[in-house]
Amino acid sequence: MSEFLVRYNAARKALAEAVRVDEVKEALSEAEAIRGYAQVAKDRGLIENATELRRRAERRLGEMMAAQPKATGGEHGGKRRLDGFRENPSNPKATLAEAGIDKNLADRARKAAALPEEEFEMRVQEAKSAAARSVEKPMKVVGSKDKPKSSKRRIEVSDAKREAIARAHLDDRKPKEQVASEFDISVQIVKTSVERELGRREPPIELKTLPPDDQKRVATALDAEKRRLQASFEQAVLDEVKRRIDKTVLPHYNKQAFEHRQIIEARKGVMTRKDYLLIASCLHPDQSASKERLADAFIAFTKHELALCAEKEMPTSGAPIPRTYDEMMKRRGGMKAKRRKQSNVVQQRSL
Repeated sequence: MSEFLVRYNAARKALAEAVRVDEVKEALSEAEAIRGYAQVAKDRGLIENATELRRRAERRLGEMMAAQPKATGGEHGGKRRLDGFRENPSNPKATLAEAGIDKNLADRARKAAALPEEEFEMRVQEAKSAAARSVEKPMKVVGSKDKPKSSKRRIEVSDAKREAIARAHLDDRKPKEQVASEFDISVQIVKTSVERELGRREPPIELKTLPPDDQKRVATALDAEKRRLQASFEQAVLDEVKRRIDKTVLPHYNKQAFEHRQIIEARKGVMTRKDYLLIASCLHPDQSASKERLADAFIAFTKHELALCAEKEMPTSGAPIPRTYDEMMKRRGGMKAKRRKQSNVVQQRSL
């Protein structure tokens, strides 16, 4: 059992046995401390318990305030007897401010005490649900394609209208179904509006109002939560970066690498490895090759003359390719005439 759960059980027992305003006020302060820790720790069960404890403490405070007798003149500095003065009354009573109860707390306490038991229990359950929903959910990176698509038309309700809806149920004590009928909305919208208003009415927790030990615990819990959120955010960013790399960058890179490999594998070369080593050994300054080896290297090198030299420096020999049928027939006739001439020369030499 955690420390704050033990403190909650002790505060609940103390509230049940409280007979003085300061005892109720102490239980209320304990509820605020527990609620502050639960919000930071994201403990839904503990925050519901702390919310219920605070609501019951406020109701108990309101009951005590209602049971106190009305103030008299002497209680405000007037004289009921001759042995007192206005500056120093004979029978002073502590005011709400002196008891540490501000106007807002006193107003909530009076309203809670005036509610019927059944309605008060309903309000407590609603406050617990609203407090539990206020716990921040874990962060999640959602892409545009991951957003859920709803087939139902969403009804937009303004903030002013939501506030009026909540007041009709909370302040005017109208049932949710009646409020939904009057505003022409669904009961679900009434519920969410009430929960939103209950969360807005929740008094903010001020760290400086807590006891020193609780301030340290809450500060430690806040630091731990900040570190958790930072780690969660960094992990979410890293996951999104990995997803985008796998989806966009790597496919493009792999395509380029595949094409590059195809080009490399298509390279045929201009000479064999044997010819290359022969030429390289003959050109090496530390080697004295024989004449036969030099001759072989010369032949292996010069037969690749056209492949090694530029076309501009060594134009490829050969007749141009005919572009029309007439050019082709003209070249054919020229080749026949050339062969007849060569044949006649050979015959004349043989005579």
